[in-house]
Amino acid sequence: MTLVDQTIEEARDQARDLALKDAVAKATDSFLVRASDDYVQAEAGDSRFERFSRAIHREVSGKIVDTRNLNYDTEEPAPDVLQIVCRLEVRVVVENEEPNSDFVVRVDLRGNDSGIYRAGEELILEIRASLDCWITVFNVYADGTVSVLLPNAKIPDNRVTADTPFVLPDHEDPDQAFVHLRLGVPDGQRRTEEYIAVVATLKEYSFLSNTMTDFGAGYIPTYEAALDDLNRWILQIPASERAEADAYYTILE
Repeated sequence: MTLVDQTIEEARDQARDLALKDAVAKATDSFLVRASDDYVQAEAGDSRFERFSRAIHREVSGKIVDTRNLNYDTEEPAPDVLQIVCRLEVRVVVENEEPNSDFVVRVDLRGNDSGIYRAGEELILEIRASLDCWITVFNVYADGTVSVLLPNAKIPDNRVTADTPFVLPDHEDPDQAFVHLRLGVPDGQRRTEEYIAVVATLKEYSFLSNTMTDFGAGYIPTYEAALDDLNRWILQIPASERAEADAYYTILE
């Protein structure tokens, strides 16, 4: 990854994401084609397709379940050119079971077609599933950590009805009137990319994490975990009993 109008931290994040993507591509031929398609789309101008290795997308047949020995080298191949090289060890599990074609879930960024937010703005999600199910909603950050947005202490019921929009947070619901999902960028950064991952299941599968973060009054206390933890949990659910969707967005300072 060559540094062009990026901070060192941004270049490292992007190098890591591309390395993860390459690891999944090497683990399964079926993903390699999709990875190439994603790169073409990225070259067309949408850099969000490069983020996070798309490891938990429902069409991907390989999932990252362990990452270790992450390190970076910095090289200067030419004057005024700084190159970041990422090296890491990754364990990928390949799935062979076919998903249920009748079971589909979708997540949209309500009120924002561009996917670009300013720090301090509120994120509102609209989720719709084709079958009655349970949904678990995750916020995946650029550093590979994950917050569980639903279910949570204030909104424990994560059941949805087929073809009926589920809004999070729903300010018309008295129980959610003071719940907000405010967006921000990490200290020292001008922008960041995140995404929302929704996993819908025909049975109730609870995602558990030992870390609870309370963002204060008016915010949803969430469980935090790592992307590896999320993928391991997903692999415990038969492909025929789950559907997945994601929504990418950018936050500017």
